[in-house]
Amino acid sequence: MKITQRAKASWVDYITDNIRYVIETFGDRDPGSNGERAAQKFMAHEMEKYMDEVRTEDFSINPSSFFGWVPITVCTTMLAYALYFIYPLASLLLLISGVTAMLVQFIFYTRALDGLYPQKKSCNVVALKKPEGEVKRRIFLCGHADATWEWALHYKFGAAGLVISSVAAVIGLIYLAVLTVIMLIKNGALEMVDFYATNLDILLWMGVAGFVFFPFWGAMLFFFNSRFVVPGANDNLSSCFVAIAAAGALSECGVELRNTEFGIIITGGEEAGLRGAKAFCREHADELGGDDVETVFIALETLRELECLTIYKKDLNNIVKCDDGVVNLLKTTCDSLGVPVRVGSVPLGATDAAAFA
Repeated sequence: MKITQRAKASWVDYITDNIRYVIETFGDRDPGSNGERAAQKFMAHEMEKYMDEVRTEDFSINPSSFFGWVPITVCTTMLAYALYFIYPLASLLLLISGVTAMLVQFIFYTRALDGLYPQKKSCNVVALKKPEGEVKRRIFLCGHADATWEWALHYKFGAAGLVISSVAAVIGLIYLAVLTVIMLIKNGALEMVDFYATNLDILLWMGVAGFVFFPFWGAMLFFFNSRFVVPGANDNLSSCFVAIAAAGALSECGVELRNTEFGIIITGGEEAGLRGAKAFCREHADELGGDDVETVFIALETLRELECLTIYKKDLNNIVKCDDGVVNLLKTTCDSLGVPVRVGSVPLGATDAAAFA
């Protein structure tokens, strides 16, 4: 298939025009919002022009839960600091509870705390183009329609400010945890601290020195601004309309697929912990998870500067491994087209690829 430069330019205009239209027309698109669903309805209408089947699949979502660990972890850490000087066992238990909340919600993206937060409805839009003959393989392009809340620390102080605040807060948490364990050993696990009656002066002053981390813990309470949702042009309308444009280009060029089913998945709730992709996987595990038909998911995310284009071989805080065959397929394709691309890992955060993997 050969696409002319004029056709390419036309599809680029299609992508940018529709990104602008969605932002200006449908308002905020935070997970589970009316704006998210309205944007997905519009994209479904666009895909109906090029695909054989388009359907919407609803799922329940608790959007506040994903960042809900932040106030939990910060408040338990601050209270643990105060209790360090009085009853270190309670301090350690608070630290463990705060770290656990961070691990289950942010590091592993589980739904463990979802039930503590209000429930809403979100949806995925799934579009399929049927091939000639028996389906022997499938390939899906995936993007997410929702946008995230403003990361206030990043907005106010830039990437450096966000990194410094976050790293300092974590270091402070570790510092306090180590001190607390030492205090438990020296003072006795079940004993209240009596600095006057025991030889614990050094631990007293090391605890006082830990107050330097208090501003960084406090800053994390302003990690994100729930009152403001970013427009999400790059993250991730760019990918949604690139996927739709790919379908349009196939149709415009008269390409007929043979034995390969082509699909597009526009997920909701990605910014709330990959909830849309997880819901799709739960719904279709039996249908698509077998070995009879090779199925490939290519999650597109934040398509922006060409020099930053990266194929991720590991996702979800560098924990989840993506399929080597798909990574090699994408790398070989980019090389054959003369498109510079790196292979890397997602060091912090995740994309829908983690859920599909």
